[in-house]
Amino acid sequence: MRLRRSRASGGPHQARLPGGTRGARPAYTGLAWPTPPEPTPAPTATPEPEACKEGASYVADLNYDDKNMTAPPVMQPGQPFTKGWRLRNSGTCTWTTGYALAYTSGNVPAAQMGGQPIPVTREVRPGETFDFQVNLIAPIAPGTYQGFWNMRNAQNQRFGETVWVGITVPGAATPTPAPTLPIPTQPPPTTIPTREPPTAVPTSGPATGGDATWNKIQQAGKIVVGTAADYAPFEFYTPDVKLDGFDIALMKAIGQKVGVEVEFNDFAFEGLGGALQLGQVDAAIAAASVTPQRLAVVDFSISPWLSSISRSCSSYVDISAARAGSSAIICRSRSMVPQYSWP
Repeated sequence: MRLRRSRASGGPHQARLPGGTRGARPAYTGLAWPTPPEPTPAPTATPEPEACKEGASYVADLNYDDKNMTAPPVMQPGQPFTKGWRLRNSGTCTWTTGYALAYTSGNVPAAQMGGQPIPVTREVRPGETFDFQVNLIAPIAPGTYQGFWNMRNAQNQRFGETVWVGITVPGAATPTPAPTLPIPTQPPPTTIPTREPPTAVPTSGPATGGDATWNKIQQAGKIVVGTAADYAPFEFYTPDVKLDGFDIALMKAIGQKVGVEVEFNDFAFEGLGGALQLGQVDAAIAAASVTPQRLAVVDFSISPWLSSISRSCSSYVDISAARAGSSAIICRSRSMVPQYSWP
Protein backbone atom coordinates (compact mmCIF):
# COMPACT_ATOMS: atom_id res chain seq x y z
CA MET A 1 0.00 0.00 0.00
CA ARG A 2 1.35 3.45 -0.94
CA LEU A 3 0.53 6.43 1.21
CA ARG A 4 -0.04 9.86 -0.23
CA ARG A 5 -0.04 13.23 1.43
CA SER A 6 -2.51 15.91 0.30
CA ARG A 7 -1.07 19.02 -1.23
CA ALA A 8 -2.21 22.55 -0.35
CA SER A 9 -1.27 25.97 -1.68
CA GLY A 10 1.09 26.58 1.20
CA GLY A 11 3.68 24.05 -0.04
CA PRO A 12 4.10 20.39 -0.66
CA HIS A 13 4.43 19.42 3.02
CA GLN A 14 2.51 22.18 4.82
CA ALA A 15 -1.03 22.44 6.05
CA ARG A 16 -3.14 25.47 6.80
CA LEU A 17 -5.44 25.87 9.70
CA PRO A 18 -8.71 27.61 9.31
CA GLY A 19 -8.19 31.35 8.89
CA GLY A 20 -5.02 30.87 6.83
CA THR A 21 -2.54 30.40 9.75
CA ARG A 22 0.35 27.99 9.30
CA GLY A 23 0.62 25.29 11.94
CA ALA A 24 3.00 22.48 12.90
CA ARG A 25 3.30 19.36 10.84
CA PRO A 26 0.59 16.90 11.85
CA ALA A 27 1.66 13.75 13.64
CA TYR A 28 2.26 10.68 11.49
CA THR A 29 -0.33 8.08 12.16
CA GLY A 30 0.96 5.37 9.87
CA LEU A 31 2.51 1.97 10.82
CA ALA A 32 5.50 1.97 13.26
CA TRP A 33 8.76 -0.06 12.80
CA PRO A 34 9.05 -2.99 15.19
CA THR A 35 11.27 -2.40 18.24
CA PRO A 36 14.02 -5.12 18.71
CA PRO A 37 14.02 -6.86 22.12
CA GLU A 38 16.58 -5.82 24.71
CA PRO A 39 19.58 -8.29 24.85
CA THR A 40 19.71 -10.58 27.90
CA PRO A 41 22.93 -9.90 29.87
CA ALA A 42 25.30 -12.88 30.21
CA PRO A 43 25.54 -14.31 33.75
CA THR A 44 28.56 -13.08 35.73
CA ALA A 45 30.86 -15.92 36.90
CA THR A 46 31.46 -16.06 40.64
CA PRO A 47 35.26 -15.72 41.19
CA GLU A 48 36.98 -18.62 42.95
CA PRO A 49 38.30 -17.74 46.43
CA GLU A 50 42.04 -17.02 46.23
CA ALA A 51 44.22 -19.69 47.87
CA CYS A 52 46.20 -18.61 50.90
CA LYS A 53 49.95 -18.03 50.54
CA GLU A 54 52.63 -19.68 52.65
CA GLY A 55 55.30 -17.53 54.29
CA ALA A 56 57.89 -17.73 57.07
CA SER A 57 60.30 -15.01 58.16
CA TYR A 58 63.30 -15.20 60.48
CA VAL A 59 62.94 -13.11 63.64
CA ALA A 60 65.83 -14.06 65.94
CA ASP A 61 68.26 -16.71 67.16
CA LEU A 62 67.19 -17.74 70.64
CA ASN A 63 70.69 -19.03 71.46
CA TYR A 64 74.03 -20.04 69.90
CA ASP A 65 74.13 -17.05 67.53
CA ASP A 66 76.95 -17.62 65.02
CA LYS A 67 77.09 -13.92 64.01
CA ASN A 68 76.31 -14.75 60.39
CA MET A 69 78.97 -17.51 60.50
CA THR A 70 81.70 -15.05 61.47
CA ALA A 71 81.98 -16.52 64.98
CA PRO A 72 80.36 -19.99 65.17
CA PRO A 73 80.05 -21.28 68.77
CA VAL A 74 82.69 -23.84 69.73
CA MET A 75 81.36 -27.30 70.67
CA GLN A 76 83.38 -30.23 71.93
CA PRO A 77 83.23 -33.48 69.91
CA GLY A 78 80.00 -35.33 70.70
CA GLN A 79 78.63 -32.48 72.84
CA PRO A 80 74.80 -32.35 72.88
CA PHE A 81 73.12 -28.93 72.63
CA THR A 82 69.74 -27.37 71.78
CA LYS A 83 69.44 -24.69 69.09
CA GLY A 84 66.47 -22.31 68.98
CA TRP A 85 64.96 -19.89 66.44
CA ARG A 86 61.94 -17.58 66.45
CA LEU A 87 60.00 -17.43 63.15
CA ARG A 88 57.02 -15.32 62.09
CA ASN A 89 54.13 -16.52 59.93
CA SER A 90 54.50 -13.96 57.12
CA GLY A 91 51.97 -15.61 54.79
CA THR A 92 48.19 -15.77 54.75
CA CYS A 93 47.85 -19.48 55.65
CA THR A 94 47.50 -20.52 59.29
CA TRP A 95 50.21 -22.94 60.47
CA THR A 96 48.61 -26.05 61.93
CA THR A 97 50.08 -29.04 63.74
CA GLY A 98 50.80 -30.55 60.31
CA TYR A 99 53.51 -27.91 59.77
CA ALA A 100 57.13 -28.39 60.90
CA LEU A 101 60.62 -26.91 60.69
CA ALA A 102 62.86 -29.52 59.03
CA TYR A 103 66.49 -29.96 58.00
CA THR A 104 67.12 -29.19 54.31
CA SER A 105 70.86 -29.43 53.63
CA GLY A 106 74.29 -28.52 55.00
CA ASN A 107 77.83 -27.63 54.04
CA VAL A 108 78.83 -31.26 54.74
CA PRO A 109 76.70 -34.41 55.24
CA ALA A 110 77.35 -34.36 58.99
CA ALA A 111 75.79 -30.87 59.34
CA GLN A 112 72.39 -32.31 60.29
CA MET A 113 73.94 -33.23 63.67
CA GLY A 114 71.09 -35.63 64.43
CA GLY A 115 68.42 -32.95 64.19
CA GLN A 116 64.86 -34.13 63.44
CA PRO A 117 61.75 -32.21 62.24
CA ILE A 118 60.23 -29.91 64.87
CA PRO A 119 56.42 -29.92 64.58
CA VAL A 120 54.27 -26.86 65.25
CA THR A 121 52.32 -27.58 68.45
CA ARG A 122 49.53 -24.99 68.10
CA GLU A 123 47.82 -22.87 65.48
CA VAL A 124 50.00 -19.95 64.37
CA ARG A 125 47.93 -17.34 62.54
CA PRO A 126 49.38 -14.87 60.00
CA GLY A 127 51.56 -12.31 61.78
CA GLU A 128 52.12 -14.48 64.88
CA THR A 129 55.50 -15.97 65.91
CA PHE A 130 56.55 -19.45 67.05
CA ASP A 131 59.72 -20.63 68.82
CA PHE A 132 61.41 -23.78 67.49
CA GLN A 133 63.90 -25.83 69.55
CA VAL A 134 65.92 -28.71 68.05
CA ASN A 135 68.17 -31.14 69.94
CA LEU A 136 71.54 -31.62 68.24
CA ILE A 137 74.88 -33.28 68.94
CA ALA A 138 78.20 -31.94 67.72
CA PRO A 139 80.06 -34.21 65.28
CA ILE A 140 83.20 -36.02 66.42
CA ALA A 141 85.44 -34.86 63.56
CA PRO A 142 86.99 -31.37 63.85
CA GLY A 143 85.65 -28.73 61.47
CA THR A 144 83.00 -26.08 60.84
CA TYR A 145 79.43 -27.29 60.37
CA GLN A 146 76.46 -25.31 58.99
CA GLY A 147 73.03 -26.92 58.69
CA PHE A 148 70.12 -25.22 56.85
CA TRP A 149 66.47 -25.57 57.97
CA ASN A 150 63.14 -24.58 56.34
CA MET A 151 59.44 -24.64 57.14
CA ARG A 152 57.31 -27.37 55.53
CA ASN A 153 53.52 -27.42 55.27
CA ALA A 154 51.17 -30.37 55.73
CA GLN A 155 51.97 -31.50 52.15
CA ASN A 156 55.71 -31.47 53.01
CA GLN A 157 56.26 -28.50 50.67
CA ARG A 158 59.17 -26.26 51.64
CA PHE A 159 58.54 -22.52 51.97
CA GLY A 160 59.77 -19.33 53.62
CA GLU A 161 63.17 -18.01 54.62
CA THR A 162 66.02 -20.37 55.43
CA VAL A 163 67.54 -20.44 58.91
CA TRP A 164 70.70 -22.25 59.93
CA VAL A 165 72.80 -23.47 62.84
CA GLY A 166 76.57 -23.10 62.68
CA ILE A 167 79.23 -24.49 65.06
CA THR A 168 82.94 -25.26 65.14
CA VAL A 169 84.38 -28.48 66.55
CA PRO A 170 88.04 -27.93 67.54
CA GLY A 171 90.80 -30.38 66.77
CA ALA A 172 92.60 -32.32 69.48
CA ALA A 173 95.25 -30.32 71.29
CA THR A 174 98.83 -31.32 70.54
CA PRO A 175 100.30 -32.75 73.76
CA THR A 176 103.45 -31.16 75.08
CA PRO A 177 106.20 -33.78 75.27
CA ALA A 178 107.54 -34.46 78.73
CA PRO A 179 111.17 -33.44 79.32
CA THR A 180 113.65 -36.22 78.79
CA LEU A 181 115.60 -37.01 81.94
CA PRO A 182 118.91 -38.81 81.93
CA ILE A 183 118.68 -42.41 83.05
CA PRO A 184 121.04 -42.96 86.00
CA THR A 185 123.47 -45.79 85.62
CA GLN A 186 124.54 -48.14 88.38
CA PRO A 187 127.28 -50.68 88.56
CA PRO A 188 126.03 -54.25 88.18
CA PRO A 189 125.50 -56.11 91.47
CA THR A 190 128.18 -58.59 92.36
CA THR A 191 125.63 -61.06 93.71
CA ILE A 192 122.06 -61.79 92.71
CA PRO A 193 119.81 -61.70 95.75
CA THR A 194 117.32 -64.50 96.16
CA ARG A 195 113.66 -63.99 97.02
CA GLU A 196 111.22 -66.11 98.85
CA PRO A 197 108.26 -67.24 96.73
CA PRO A 198 105.15 -65.15 97.36
CA THR A 199 102.65 -66.48 99.82
CA ALA A 200 99.28 -67.21 98.20
CA VAL A 201 96.40 -65.14 99.56
CA PRO A 202 93.47 -67.40 100.41
CA THR A 203 90.12 -66.50 98.91
CA SER A 204 86.86 -66.84 100.72
CA GLY A 205 84.82 -67.75 97.64
CA PRO A 206 84.34 -67.02 93.96
CA ALA A 207 85.07 -63.45 92.92
CA THR A 208 82.06 -61.25 92.23
CA GLY A 209 82.00 -58.97 89.27
CA GLY A 210 79.93 -58.52 86.14
CA ASP A 211 79.42 -55.80 83.60
CA ALA A 212 78.97 -52.37 85.20
CA THR A 213 76.78 -51.18 82.34
CA TRP A 214 74.50 -54.21 82.61
CA ASN A 215 74.24 -53.67 86.39
CA LYS A 216 73.24 -50.06 85.73
CA ILE A 217 70.60 -51.17 83.18
CA GLN A 218 69.13 -53.68 85.63
CA GLN A 219 68.97 -51.11 88.41
CA ALA A 220 67.29 -48.52 86.13
CA GLY A 221 65.00 -51.09 84.53
CA LYS A 222 65.73 -49.71 81.05
CA ILE A 223 68.43 -49.64 78.39
CA VAL A 224 69.19 -46.34 76.64
CA VAL A 225 69.95 -47.04 72.97
CA GLY A 226 71.46 -44.60 70.47
CA THR A 227 70.52 -44.75 66.80
CA ALA A 228 70.75 -42.63 63.62
CA ALA A 229 67.24 -42.56 62.17
CA ASP A 230 68.09 -41.59 58.60
CA TYR A 231 68.59 -45.01 57.00
CA ALA A 232 65.30 -46.66 56.02
CA PRO A 233 64.18 -49.41 56.23
CA PHE A 234 66.42 -50.06 59.24
CA GLU A 235 65.71 -46.89 61.25
CA PHE A 236 63.55 -43.96 60.17
CA TYR A 237 60.71 -41.66 61.24
CA THR A 238 57.10 -42.32 60.26
CA PRO A 239 54.91 -39.43 59.02
CA ASP A 240 53.65 -38.95 62.59
CA VAL A 241 57.29 -38.57 63.77
CA LYS A 242 57.69 -41.98 65.44
CA LEU A 243 60.78 -44.19 65.25
CA ASP A 244 60.35 -47.34 63.18
CA GLY A 245 62.39 -49.87 61.23
CA PHE A 246 64.06 -53.28 61.48
CA ASP A 247 66.70 -52.12 64.00
CA ILE A 248 64.09 -50.45 66.20
CA ALA A 249 61.96 -53.62 66.24
CA LEU A 250 65.04 -55.75 67.02
CA MET A 251 66.03 -53.64 70.03
CA LYS A 252 62.45 -53.73 71.34
CA ALA A 253 62.53 -57.53 71.05
CA ILE A 254 65.83 -57.67 72.94
CA GLY A 255 64.44 -55.43 75.67
CA GLN A 256 61.38 -57.64 75.99
CA LYS A 257 63.58 -60.75 76.12
CA VAL A 258 65.81 -59.46 78.93
CA GLY A 259 62.94 -57.73 80.75
CA VAL A 260 63.89 -54.04 80.48
CA GLU A 261 62.36 -50.98 78.87
CA VAL A 262 64.08 -49.65 75.72
CA GLU A 263 64.58 -45.89 75.39
CA PHE A 264 65.87 -44.56 72.04
CA ASN A 265 67.98 -41.44 71.56
CA ASP A 266 68.48 -40.22 67.98
CA PHE A 267 71.96 -38.97 67.04
CA ALA A 268 73.83 -38.08 63.90
CA PHE A 269 75.56 -41.27 62.73
CA GLU A 270 79.03 -39.86 63.32
CA GLY A 271 78.10 -38.98 66.92
CA LEU A 272 77.25 -42.54 68.03
CA GLY A 273 80.81 -43.49 68.94
CA GLY A 274 81.24 -40.39 71.06
CA ALA A 275 77.87 -40.95 72.74
CA LEU A 276 78.99 -44.45 73.76
CA GLN A 277 82.35 -43.24 75.04
CA LEU A 278 80.77 -40.37 76.98
CA GLY A 279 78.20 -42.71 78.57
CA GLN A 280 75.22 -40.92 77.04
CA VAL A 281 73.82 -44.26 75.86
CA ASP A 282 74.21 -47.86 77.04
CA ALA A 283 74.24 -49.33 73.53
CA ALA A 284 73.76 -48.28 69.93
CA ILE A 285 72.22 -49.86 66.85
CA ALA A 286 72.91 -48.32 63.45
CA ALA A 287 74.73 -48.79 60.18
CA ALA A 288 78.25 -49.21 61.53
CA SER A 289 80.79 -51.51 59.92
CA VAL A 290 83.34 -53.19 62.17
CA THR A 291 86.85 -51.75 61.81
CA PRO A 292 89.97 -52.27 63.92
CA GLN A 293 89.94 -48.58 64.87
CA ARG A 294 86.37 -48.78 66.16
CA LEU A 295 87.02 -52.03 67.98
CA ALA A 296 89.68 -50.16 69.93
CA VAL A 297 87.04 -47.90 71.53
CA VAL A 298 83.73 -49.85 71.54
CA ASP A 299 82.56 -53.46 71.58
CA PHE A 300 80.58 -54.99 68.72
CA SER A 301 77.96 -57.72 68.94
CA ILE A 302 77.14 -60.31 66.31
CA SER A 303 75.50 -58.62 63.33
CA PRO A 304 71.82 -59.45 62.74
CA TRP A 305 71.92 -58.41 59.07
CA LEU A 306 73.70 -59.67 55.94
CA SER A 307 75.30 -57.35 53.39
CA SER A 308 75.72 -58.33 49.76
CA ILE A 309 78.66 -55.95 49.46
CA SER A 310 80.72 -56.80 52.51
CA ARG A 311 80.18 -59.03 55.54
CA SER A 312 81.70 -57.11 58.41
CA CYS A 313 80.00 -59.16 61.13
CA SER A 314 78.49 -62.60 61.46
CA SER A 315 75.25 -63.39 59.68
CA TYR A 316 72.88 -63.88 62.60
CA VAL A 317 72.19 -62.88 66.17
CA ASP A 318 70.98 -65.14 68.97
CA ILE A 319 68.64 -62.82 70.88
CA SER A 320 68.45 -65.21 73.82
CA ALA A 321 72.23 -65.05 74.20
CA ALA A 322 72.68 -61.36 73.37
CA ARG A 323 74.72 -59.49 75.91
CA ALA A 324 72.35 -56.58 76.28
CA GLY A 325 74.32 -54.89 79.02
CA SER A 326 77.64 -54.16 77.35
CA SER A 327 78.47 -50.86 75.68
CA ALA A 328 78.14 -52.43 72.25
CA ILE A 329 77.00 -51.60 68.75
CA ILE A 330 74.78 -54.19 67.11
CA CYS A 331 76.18 -53.51 63.69
CA ARG A 332 75.34 -54.00 60.07
CA SER A 333 77.46 -53.18 57.05
CA ARG A 334 77.21 -49.68 55.66
CA SER A 335 79.85 -50.19 53.00
CA MET A 336 77.95 -48.14 50.44
CA VAL A 337 77.61 -45.15 52.80
CA PRO A 338 80.65 -42.94 53.60
CA GLN A 339 81.86 -42.91 57.21
CA TYR A 340 82.55 -39.28 57.94
CA SER A 341 84.16 -39.11 61.32
CA TRP A 342 84.32 -42.57 62.80
CA PRO A 343 87.87 -43.91 62.65
